[in-house]
Amino acid sequence: MEKKSFETALKELELIVSEMEGGDLALDESLKKIRRRNSFITILQKELIEQRKIEILLKKKN
Repeated sequence: MEKKSFETALKELELIVSEMEGGDLALDESLKKIRRRNSFITILQKELIEQRKIEILLKKKN
């Protein structure tokens, strides 16, 4: 999966969740959505961790 901005990944994650909540997906399509959802969650978690590290470093600098 190509690198996505935080905002783009979050929007795509929200879309996937919305589609899954609709309950109209076939089982195989649901599994594909779950895998994509998990990859977006990983992207977002990594980004948040990096942002937190930056905040900590900036506080230490000041």
